Amino acid sequence: MVGCGPHPWDREDIVGYVFTPPGYELKPVLAGPLLSRYRFPYAYSVIKRGASYESVVTPSIEQFTDPDIDFIYQGGHVYPITDEEAALLIAAGYTPTQE
Repeated sequence: MVGCGPHPWDREDIVGYVFTPPGYELKPVLAGPLLSRYRFPYAYSVIKRGASYESVVTPSIEQFTDPDIDFIYQGGHVYPITDEEAALLIAAGYTPTQE
């Protein structure tokens, strides 16, 4: 698949940052008194195009095959990243963590 590249865990230039795409919670609207107390976690996917990033709820099939897209960080997954990638994510407003 274009845009996915080699698995990040196999890269040797990973130094100590990980990135987990941001998440959000949804509350059932018409669920009754018990289920309306629960919140269900979901996660955005983050699409990288050059040095810019975009959060999407669900990437489309076309985005996975788009040659302009460098990488798709799928929500709910943890990705090891380089220092350079961490700096780009921080500049774009995301929060990678250092391990």
